[in-house]
Amino acid sequence: MSYDNLDAQIPIIGESHNDNVYLSKTHIHTDPTSITLFSHHYYQIVNRSTVPIEFSWRALCTATEEREKKMRLNMQLTQEEADERSIIESQPNEDSAEESLDSDDSYDEDELHQKRERQQKKAIATLTRKYASIRKAVDEDLMLFQDEIFSIEPLQGKIWPNTDMTCCVTFKPQGPYHYSCTAFCNVTCSEERLALNLTGQGKGPQAQLSITEMDIGDIFVTN
Repeated sequence: MSYDNLDAQIPIIGESHNDNVYLSKTHIHTDPTSITLFSHHYYQIVNRSTVPIEFSWRALCTATEEREKKMRLNMQLTQEEADERSIIESQPNEDSAEESLDSDDSYDEDELHQKRERQQKKAIATLTRKYASIRKAVDEDLMLFQDEIFSIEPLQGKIWPNTDMTCCVTFKPQGPYHYSCTAFCNVTCSEERLALNLTGQGKGPQAQLSITEMDIGDIFVTN
C-alpha cells in the first residue's frame, strides 16, 4: 500500500484446511433386487466441523473434469450452430418469400431480394438466440449425479455444524445384471470430493414349472 509517497509492505499469511466432513459409508452394495422392483439403502453425510456446509452429488470426480466436459459441449454447439447457419445462408426460403407477397401487387427483383434477406436475417437471429440459450444452460449446469439404475436423494442440501443428514440410495435394475457406478459428493469445505461406490445385482424371474414331464396315460380314440 502507498501513503504520502511512502510504500508499506504488509505480509499476509493464510492457511486452508479441509473440515471434518465424511460419509458414514464409502461403498454401498444393495440387496439383490428383482427386475421392475426397487430397494433402498441409507447412509449419512456427517458434518463434524464448526461451520455449516453445503453439498451436492456430482457425476464427475473433479471440477476440472466438469470444465473440460462443458468446453467439449460448447465446441460441439459451435459446430452445430455453424452448420445450421450455413444451411440458412446457402438455401434461403424463396418459396416462403414469394408466398408472403400480395398477389395483387407487383414487386421488382430488388424488392423480392430484400424480402428474402429480411427473412434470412430473422432466421439467423432466431438461431443465435436458440444456441445462446443452450450455452447458458450448459454453463449453469451443476452436472449433478444422474443414473438410470441408481438414484440418490437428496441430491443437494445443507448440513449444520456437528450434525448429520440421512440420505437414500435407490436401486432399480432393468435386467439380471451386475451394476456398478460411483457418485461424488462436492462439499463446500473440502477440496476433494467424497466418493461413494454403488453396486447391485438385478434378479430375473424366480419361477419354474413344478414338473418337467406329465404322463396322461392311454387315451381311447372315439368317433
